[in-house]
Amino acid sequence: MAESLIKKKRGKNFTPREEEILVNLVQDFKGIIENKKSDSVTWKDKERAWNQIANLFAATSGTARESKALRDKYDAMKRHSKIELAAEKREIYRTGGGSTESCVSSVSRQIAAMLGDSATGMSNTLDSDKGMYKLLI
Repeated sequence: MAESLIKKKRGKNFTPREEEILVNLVQDFKGIIENKKSDSVTWKDKERAWNQIANLFAATSGTARESKALRDKYDAMKRHSKIELAAEKREIYRTGGGSTESCVSSVSRQIAAMLGDSATGMSNTLDSDKGMYKLLI
């Protein structure tokens, strides 16, 4: 009961440099972290990977952060990356495929490249609307 009354202390905000370091470290452990299986062995492997990332992050950035904080930040960065990519896709469709100003950060692009289709969505190779549009013009 006393544990639930203790308020969690908020950590410092991540700097852009720390975000880049985190993404680069996660790329090394991508096979373990992005594994879709959910059994006890996989969870233990993920926990070990996040602990290693926390140790490497502290050594690289000079800022010690808990593995849970790094995992939460990475999850938030993945969500933000997907939002930025969707906004860019909407803008491209809005302009009819014309040029747009990219609002996607370099970190989001790295995350999207790492996640592949789960971040950007699958393209439909059987869609005939694009070809039909050209025929109508």
